[in-house]
Amino acid sequence: MLDEIYRKERKSEVQQALQNAPLELDRMIRHIFERVAADPDVNIPDLNKILSWVTCAKRPLYLGEVHLILKLPTGEPNLSLRRRLRGKFASFFNMSKLEGDNEKEDEEAKEVDEAVPIEKVEETPLDFSNLSDDGDGDDDSYDYGADGIDDGDEDKDEGEDNQNLLRRKEEFAIDERTKIEFRTIEISFSHKRIKDYLVQEGGPNPVFGPPEFAKMSIGIDVNESELELALTCLAILVDDITKDEEELNLTQYAAENFMKHIGGVDRSKISKESKLKLLEQITNVFYDHVGLRKLLRATFGEDESTKNRRKNNFFHTWFGSGEHSKTLRGCLGEIDNVDTNNFTAGQLEWIKLSVSSTKEFYKPLMMVSSMAWLTKTGFDDVAYLDKPQVYAWVLFGYLTLVSNHSTLS
Repeated sequence: MLDEIYRKERKSEVQQALQNAPLELDRMIRHIFERVAADPDVNIPDLNKILSWVTCAKRPLYLGEVHLILKLPTGEPNLSLRRRLRGKFASFFNMSKLEGDNEKEDEEAKEVDEAVPIEKVEETPLDFSNLSDDGDGDDDSYDYGADGIDDGDEDKDEGEDNQNLLRRKEEFAIDERTKIEFRTIEISFSHKRIKDYLVQEGGPNPVFGPPEFAKMSIGIDVNESELELALTCLAILVDDITKDEEELNLTQYAAENFMKHIGGVDRSKISKESKLKLLEQITNVFYDHVGLRKLLRATFGEDESTKNRRKNNFFHTWFGSGEHSKTLRGCLGEIDNVDTNNFTAGQLEWIKLSVSSTKEFYKPLMMVSSMAWLTKTGFDDVAYLDKPQVYAWVLFGYLTLVSNHSTLS
């Protein structure tokens, strides 16, 4: 590219070359996607899901989080994820190993390294010299420690043998080295233009659209992707769909970013079914006391060193501005356009009142905060000495809501 610009003789020619550069990069990206799409061994839905999350996520995702995301629909992991990312998908994804300063983590890695050959993970250069459709590499011919599975003693009863095998599969499905990689490797695009291309082609005005260009199987719809991430975050918070996972369960991500994804959804372009699902989940979080307690617990987290900061952020996020409540009340305003058979009378009343009143919207949160502040198990309850001030802040915020936050206008 620089050589081409250097050869230009006029300013107008240089400007034209710069304008053409993104289009040429986009053609190259599309060409790679076309070749990958033609490979019968590639799981296109899984690839599109990875593209959606890496494009729309509000921070870089860890390898373990991508593994979990692919697992969520069925509970079945993609056993070739690492191999694909290092092989067929290496053209457009980076696997960047973080330099951690956690002594425990370093010690764990050292112990594993003594028993397992080190596999160096390098960041892909930010250019398109590596864009290819080469097959998967041989350096990672299997994933998740599959050869650590033992078939058991043949003399054992067959039923007991099968149970032992299932337990062993569950125990050895992910080896220690993989666990370390899961929490120390970030997934990102190998070039910023890949995200720009996906957003452009997944938006309302794609450059490579029909009839001149055929629709590709690889790609994303940005609005649908934001909706998917929003619903997934809400399901993590309300339905506990990742509760059995260990560290990288996306709970903290969901609590911190579900509103950003909801705000990124153009509701005029989603189906009635999607509107209903979104409305149901918002109601489950902000009306039902169980949902609110889960939201508070996920938002504050378990890390004592950051809990006070998170509580402070929670108050300022929800009561320092009417932005989030306005967005959610706008979603609740869709109630007349969906089937309401699944809602209780109490939920419907809250929804209709909340559409025009911020105070009504926050009333369930005020009740949950009041109970958390006042309820004690007895005189020996340590909560008498350790009262989280955030609950008092919520009550203060509720009582001091100004009128200009009480309407959608």
